Amino acid sequence: MGQWPQKRMKMRNGRIERWGLSSIPDGDKMQLTWQNITYQQAESLCTVWDQNYGIYGIVDMPSEVFAGTSSELAALMETPFAGATWHFTGPPVVRPVKAGRCTVEIPAKVRGYLRQEQDL
Repeated sequence: MGQWPQKRMKMRNGRIERWGLSSIPDGDKMQLTWQNITYQQAESLCTVWDQNYGIYGIVDMPSEVFAGTSSELAALMETPFAGATWHFTGPPVVRPVKAGRCTVEIPAKVRGYLRQEQDL
């Protein structure tokens, strides 16, 4: 899970003070893993990575990628929290398991955007 962005300063009397810089945690990470899938399915995952511009784009996966997962996980992947999006942090790693089957791992991370409060 993410960390709350904080600023630490050591005061002249030796005491350490912390200031919260945001009301939203940052740095949520997830290692997405698909085990024992076909090479065709692995290729479609690598295509999703390519279509999302690798680590530069926003993760946009088709719903069939999350078939068989819980509704909570699918909802978390759609919107982790208000104003945040998932981004890949590295390329897919494909490992062979047996003939015609492999495991694919893709790391992802949440990038949040600080909301500015407006005076009414």
